[in-house]
Amino acid sequence: MSRQGIVASVVLAILPSIVLAEQPPTMTSRATLSVAPEYPAIAHQAGIAGAVTVRVSLERRGTVTDALVVDGPKLLSQSALAAAKLWEFESSPSASREVEILFVYTLVPENACFQKTLPRFSPPARVEVAARKVVPTCSDCGPSKPIRYETCQ
Repeated sequence: MSRQGIVASVVLAILPSIVLAEQPPTMTSRATLSVAPEYPAIAHQAGIAGAVTVRVSLERRGTVTDALVVDGPKLLSQSALAAAKLWEFESSPSASREVEILFVYTLVPENACFQKTLPRFSPPARVEVAARKVVPTCSDCGPSKPIRYETCQ
């Protein structure tokens, strides 16, 4: 085998371990207490919807020690931040860790089924919060054109 072939073989043998060593270990932390945020009234009135990502730092026991909004609409951020600080996760042998929680705020049509507007939690750390969209009154609305609510199943 040529010298270049030996060097290439050694590099190929070592490369996967170098790549694996550079990547941080992925740790999924399961929430033991999940709190849904309130849909802020001002955001609701302004028709603001969207997703807010909050990064929380956890101590060994799984309680939140610090929280920071990473991304999302400002009118929704304080609500998401307040809820994220109340979350608790399962304990871990490591000293500390970080977890991102995704809060998704959605405005649903006024005739949406009420049960569908309740918060939905999806593991490991995603919460969907919905509120009924405020429908302005209009001149052609009235008893002849009532709002029909769908039946909940």
